Amino acid sequence: MKIVFKIILFIVGIGIIIQIQESCNSKAQIEALRLKAEEREKLADTVAPEVTTERKQTEIKNNVIKAVTDLNSSISNYQSSIYLGTAKANTQGAEQLNDWRLAIIDHKANETWSDSISMILKDAKSKLIKLKVSELPKLRADFANNIDQLLWDEDIYAKAMGKNKDIIELTGGIFAANKGKKAIQESLHKSLMTLGFKKAIYKWYKGQTDYSYYTIQSDPDNRFE
Repeated sequence: MKIVFKIILFIVGIGIIIQIQESCNSKAQIEALRLKAEEREKLADTVAPEVTTERKQTEIKNNVIKAVTDLNSSISNYQSSIYLGTAKANTQGAEQLNDWRLAIIDHKANETWSDSISMILKDAKSKLIKLKVSELPKLRADFANNIDQLLWDEDIYAKAMGKNKDIIELTGGIFAANKGKKAIQESLHKSLMTLGFKKAIYKWYKGQTDYSYYTIQSDPDNRFE
């Protein structure tokens, strides 16, 4: 009986040892799996920001391409008739042309995003310069006509002169006094600058040769930068 009992104890002891070994092996495997999981998480944390940054850059580039494409299309679809008929509309037309100029200049910093951006901006710039040279004289001529109609009741007459219609002449009895010239010039100065007039002449009767005038420091029609 003692021998049998010893054998039983021996077998049970072996089973316990095996269980302990299996338990140790399981813990080691679990620890190994845990470490691998942590490594995968660290790798994911490293890759995720790179992917996010690349997506953001792609999104920004696409947005810029769309913006310059829309800008180029707007310039191509310019309709001069919208900006004729009133002095206010004339000024708005000149402002629109200048806004496009500034927009193209602002987008120059984005040319490094894509060669297509540079090509679109180059095309837009070329179109806009031609548009300014052709349209600004029309806007100035119409502006003078509109001022002439607007001030007709005050016995003041206006007309645009010169090859590029960049001189405006105003004639009326009010201009016999310097105060009248100054008042009208101050009220028109901003619009005259915006439209690109170079000179404003004031006469108090038609045919006057010793007239007064103001020189206006406006930009040339073909100015871009």
